[in-house]
Amino acid sequence: MPLRNGNKKIGLVLGSGRARGLAHVGAVKALIEYGVRPSVIVGTSFGAIVGAAIASGRFGILDFTARNVDLARAVGVFFEFGVHRDGLIKGKRVMDFLGQILPDCSIEELPIPFAVLATDIETGEPVVIDKGKVLQAVRASISIPGVFTPVRRGKRILVDGGISSPVPVSTAMAKGADFVVAINVDNSLKCPYQTRRLPSVISKAVDFTAKIKSELSEKIAHKGASLDGLLSGYESGYGFFDILMKTTRICEDRIAREELLSHPADLLIEPAVGDIPTLDFARSDDAIQAGYDAAVEALEKLY
Repeated sequence: MPLRNGNKKIGLVLGSGRARGLAHVGAVKALIEYGVRPSVIVGTSFGAIVGAAIASGRFGILDFTARNVDLARAVGVFFEFGVHRDGLIKGKRVMDFLGQILPDCSIEELPIPFAVLATDIETGEPVVIDKGKVLQAVRASISIPGVFTPVRRGKRILVDGGISSPVPVSTAMAKGADFVVAINVDNSLKCPYQTRRLPSVISKAVDFTAKIKSELSEKIAHKGASLDGLLSGYESGYGFFDILMKTTRICEDRIAREELLSHPADLLIEPAVGDIPTLDFARSDDAIQAGYDAAVEALEKLY
């Protein structure tokens, strides 16, 4: 039983996945029940949020929050719409929300060594962040291109870590892990894509705040477009968000496969969450249960 002999330095890798990243919560709960205690944690995109919660001893808070997420709550947090030159969402609400879950401290102060991945928008290189404020590091790692505005860190402009390193097993190895547990929630092979639900999710998000819809409509009207068209699409049937999220997901899935081939995890957990749209946080129960089931299955095979 390689995870229970006390001699292994266990690395926990939490991959990207946006709303599907809620599966991490269920998977981690199963790992805890089986007595798995990571010595180093690496997260990217949504996995950075979960990883920071574990490393800071606040996983219980995140678990409670994730199980009580509803669509209105998720919308109020993430869809802080505006027309900025580098993204639709500035991120203040996200930071305020994450500040209720994650600690206001530096990564160096965390009881478990922790790192997040972001992507340098100029070079495309993955950037490992293992120093500085936890919240600022996480904000950089979740900066979905075109949706959230990027984060400046020194001379670098950083966007979502899942773009360049969706399952950063190699980073955990570089941090000294000799047994890596990786959770890949962005795998499309388990279930077919169903991103066509995304426009309805976004539409509900915009309808949730009529003022936001009105202001955004006015701001984009002079561009010869409409908000409904932006969300629902025209001839192709795909709107702006559909295309952005679907193409991003395809790229991340391919990169993840290549990463896992070149740096295979010792224990790979892949929840069947491919049917959960990118931003459908209302399906938290489904994602969490899928993560738990996949982790139990993988652990039982290992033991």
